[in-house]
Amino acid sequence: MVNRDNTQRHTPTQTLLLPALRLVLVGFAALSVGLPVIFIGAAKFSLLVGAMVVLALESRTQDRAGSLSGQWLPIAILTALAVLALSMLWTSASSQQAAHALAKHAKLIVIPILVAMIRSRREALVALTLFVSGQLLLLGGTYLLVLGVPLPWLPTRTPDRTYALFSTYLDQSVLTAVFAALCWHLRRLIYRPVVRWLPALVSIMALICVFFVFQGRTGHLVAIAMVSMAIMWELPQRWRLLAVASPVLVLAALTASSDRMHTRFSLLAQEVHVFAANGVINSSSGLRLNLWRRATQAIAERPLAGSGVGSWPVEFDRLEKQHGADPSVDLRANPHQEYLLWGVELGALGLLLLAAIFGSAWHDALSAQRDVRRAQHSVLIALCVAALFNSALYDALMGDFFCVTLGILIALGRHTPSMQPRAANPI
Repeated sequence: MVNRDNTQRHTPTQTLLLPALRLVLVGFAALSVGLPVIFIGAAKFSLLVGAMVVLALESRTQDRAGSLSGQWLPIAILTALAVLALSMLWTSASSQQAAHALAKHAKLIVIPILVAMIRSRREALVALTLFVSGQLLLLGGTYLLVLGVPLPWLPTRTPDRTYALFSTYLDQSVLTAVFAALCWHLRRLIYRPVVRWLPALVSIMALICVFFVFQGRTGHLVAIAMVSMAIMWELPQRWRLLAVASPVLVLAALTASSDRMHTRFSLLAQEVHVFAANGVINSSSGLRLNLWRRATQAIAERPLAGSGVGSWPVEFDRLEKQHGADPSVDLRANPHQEYLLWGVELGALGLLLLAAIFGSAWHDALSAQRDVRRAQHSVLIALCVAALFNSALYDALMGDFFCVTLGILIALGRHTPSMQPRAANPI
């Protein structure tokens, strides 16, 4: 009798306050990845604290938190974070450096939190709408800058902020390329045929922005991957083997039509040649190649368990001095490649854990409705491509964007019934 009374006492809180709290926290996180980094940090902190409050309140009622059963990704993420935390026992970094690096890796926890906090299709669509609103703010602001319209709330323009609102052209070009893919694959979520063309138009405008406005080569490659995957999925199955050539054809067409892309990729070839011949690192490509060289050397020294979380700056500084270089010239917080970062910190174990995260995300998307599944797989492919040239999960803005996007899409897939015939192609 007492237990029944306690349950009834907390039912109004559960049915009114908790859903509203969850929706506010999830919506803020979704919108924040289109805003300055300070808002992203506030949204992550609010989401983490709010999730603990929701779990504590729901534990006193009959209904419990959203189930993550059947999902492989939360297990992979928690396992990876546990191993990273354990590596503090053997890391070559200081305790402060290790804790800082672990906190940056821990943004991965946003994915399962969002999946657990979003309990219905309506909530997932609200989160997706706010996410799209933030990305439209970035895209619209970029076009206003291109047209010469001053935006007084933006930070001072610097060369790497050309036409980018709250970050550099590198980050925003990747974000915009992924946003273009999402608009294309999720365009059928709009039920009114009169405006169903609008997401396709936004997708085209976003791709124009990536290819002809921004100069980030990583963004170009991500966008090429997104276009190539969209082409493959739209082709009949008997023609999909021909789609293997689509990235090369898209790259050739864009290089011929875009002076900006032609210049940037020509510069890439020159920078690589100069580094190979003379070891010059005062260029974007030379800097990355030097970082990758030191990272592979660090992995070769400790190939199994790595040097521990947060060890990259220490190992880089040591190897630069060992080879007679000045570490102050190009010291970076990460080696500009996610795979090498995990290899330095955790060796082969780290690479297996990162592969498990990517593989689990791919697996968990397979049961989603076709359009949502394609959107999830597109984001994952974009992440894998971006991780080849940047620490795409470790970096502040880009990593937060990928985590929030995957969390929303996974939740949307879990609450979207499949409308495809049983005989339909699952890919």
